[in-house]
Amino acid sequence: MKLYNITNIDRFFEIVDACRGNVYITSSQGDKFNLKSSLTKYIAFANLLPEATLAELELEVEYPEDAQSFIKFMMG
Repeated sequence: MKLYNITNIDRFFEIVDACRGNVYITSSQGDKFNLKSSLTKYIAFANLLPEATLAELELEVEYPEDAQSFIKFMMG
C-alpha cells in the first residue's frame, strides 16, 4: 500500500510499534526496511527523508489488521 504526505511522524511510529507483525517500507531504489527494528527504523528514515520527504512511502505489512491501522491513520 502507498502512504502519502505523512506529517505526524510520531503517530506513524506509534502505529508501527503497535502492529502485530512486521512493517516494511521500500525505497525508490528497491531497498526494503523493517520498521519494527529500532535501528533499521532510523537508518531507513535517514535514507528516505532527503529523497521523499515522506510525501510517498510504499508500505507492506504482514497482517490485514495492521493495514487497517495505517488506513485509519491516513484518513484521520
